[in-house]
Amino acid sequence: MITASIKLSDITDYHEEIKGLASKTSSIMYLLGPNECTELLVKNLLILHPLHLVKTELGYLLIAGIRTFEMAKLLLKEDQVVNCCLHDLAALSQPELFNLALADIAGSLRLFNCAKNPEKQTKQLFENIGHDKVKTLFKKLTSKQKIDVRN
Repeated sequence: MITASIKLSDITDYHEEIKGLASKTSSIMYLLGPNECTELLVKNLLILHPLHLVKTELGYLLIAGIRTFEMAKLLLKEDQVVNCCLHDLAALSQPELFNLALADIAGSLRLFNCAKNPEKQTKQLFENIGHDKVKTLFKKLTSKQKIDVRN
């Protein structure tokens, strides 16, 4: 795996091995809606949780980083260059590829779900950190909108 800088518009699709997994889980993955995020938040998330890609004859295909990719496609310009983890498809078995996607979807969902009541946790975040600081990353944090409800 190497780090590569790639335009969002050059990422053509999900890898075939994870398309079904991504579509079956999209409605349960998101508590935070795109209208609640700022461009700065998405750029920072892409640094912390980079997109994982493979290069094929079809172009760059996403294998992990699904949440950040979808948010980036909605909130960033198509010509935005992002740092990605580029995997060698020849060195990656199908189970390894699928497990990267599954760890991304299921593992991060479980690992980063910090509270039983996210609204209460968000309110405490605003109170403890300060509304102005939190507002640089988030817009109004109140909805339970799903990312798949979009234009």
